[in-house]
Amino acid sequence: MDGTDEVVWNPRNRLLSGNERMIAAIKAELSDNQETICDVGTLWMEEREPIAVAFVAENLGYELGEEAPEFGLPNFGPTNEH
Repeated sequence: MDGTDEVVWNPRNRLLSGNERMIAAIKAELSDNQETICDVGTLWMEEREPIAVAFVAENLGYELGEEAPEFGLPNFGPTNEH
């Protein structure tokens, strides 16, 4: 693979690089607001947040690499289970 169909999140500068079409699709879904999207809690939905980027990329159907951050199931609020 030559990287033309890849997007990499760089932990040094906390930015995406790679395929510009894929990056644009990911950025279009990031609101830059705080949202509770998974059982890890509330986080900023921005490019600098790796879990938000991974969550959006997976929702877009992109295959995540081995080094992508782990996240849980969507948090739909409290349940009535005891």
